[in-house]
Amino acid sequence: MHGHPTAILASLVLLTFGTSTWAAEPDEQHLSATFDGSIRPFLDTYCVTCHGKTKPKGDFDITPFATMKAVTADPKRWQLVLEKLKAGEMPPEKAKKHPTDQARQEVIDWITGVWGFEGRRNAGDPGVVLARRLSNAE
Repeated sequence: MHGHPTAILASLVLLTFGTSTWAAEPDEQHLSATFDGSIRPFLDTYCVTCHGKTKPKGDFDITPFATMKAVTADPKRWQLVLEKLKAGEMPPEKAKKHPTDQARQEVIDWITGVWGFEGRRNAGDPGVVLARRLSNAE
């Protein structure tokens, strides 16, 4: 199969995520606006009750994540959020409020879109590269 790498990647994204809102490779402004308009209200409605500042269940306080930048600074925590939402484990059955499947999927798609954006933004960046010391032979 020969083709432009971007076309191949776009095909893989479409196959993986279907006709998801995020198949069009969102930019930071769009992701940030979606966080403010949809994701943060979702968290406030369905998550903060149990995962707030006072006695957060599972020692997971979601209140520090007030911006997309705060979300991207803690990928391990948000990987856990993604897993729990995908599995339908959060909010738990005994919770007073439950999101619609569409609202849950929107958050899942947003998290996935953020990690895709971060991956593209940091592609090729190896981070800090330390100088290598020469050996005696060199």
